[in-house]
Amino acid sequence: MSGRSIAERIDERVKEEVHDCIAPGCGRRAETAFIANEPGRFAGRHIEAGQFIDLCAVHAGDVYRAQGVTDVSQLPEWLRVDAGPQP
Repeated sequence: MSGRSIAERIDERVKEEVHDCIAPGCGRRAETAFIANEPGRFAGRHIEAGQFIDLCAVHAGDVYRAQGVTDVSQLPEWLRVDAGPQP
């Protein structure tokens, strides 16, 4: 791993590369990214630790608002563990 900070890696990714938002059915360009701490499911797909999670501003907002939620029914459907990928 390089000496660049996580923030620098994310900043470089969204400014210098083109990625689509991974939220099912979105299709917008990712404007930010998160880095997965551990493997698991996110937005209906398997994510590995260290993998970038590319999101548009709208869906990144959903992620920020989801912090601290204790009832899964308060989450947008696309963020729920059992969410499936869009065909």
